[in-house]
Amino acid sequence: MNTRLACLSAAVTLATGCALVDAAEQTPIDCTVARADTRLEQCPVVRRSSEFGQCLSRDELEGHACVLMDADLTLCDGEPPVANTAVFDRSGVTLDCAGGVIDHGWGRGGVPAGGVATPGNANLPFVRFFEDRSLSDIALRDCTMRGTLQVGIQMTRASASTSATSAATCA
Repeated sequence: MNTRLACLSAAVTLATGCALVDAAEQTPIDCTVARADTRLEQCPVVRRSSEFGQCLSRDELEGHACVLMDADLTLCDGEPPVANTAVFDRSGVTLDCAGGVIDHGWGRGGVPAGGVATPGNANLPFVRFFEDRSLSDIALRDCTMRGTLQVGIQMTRASASTSATSAATCA
């Protein structure tokens, strides 16, 4: 019996030791090197915030769209909810919802009148930060977000060999 326990203990120690060595040998992410984030390819429609005039109206979007935040953007006052994903890939920009609602249509109430639900297979968030360790001075103001499928705010730093993801879910 003592021989079996000793062999089992040695096997567990060996397996644990190998796992720890494997994890320790992974290449750390170099945060100074910019990398392409391929998640934008999951968006059915990609628009730039600079394309919109004074404010974004739901009528300017045909269903769900990913809005690449290349300039400050404000939602128009008194508009019905919009279904968009704000994608931040640069510093120093603001999304001001002006009391408006971003609704992806997956809530208990379903899709808002005249709206379109986000594609379920893509699981797109309300807000996505590309290269989040390199971004600063970003603001989200006066926003209500509802109806997400799973992910509300998503931040990812990807590399060729490893990936680190942090996600927060909003109701």
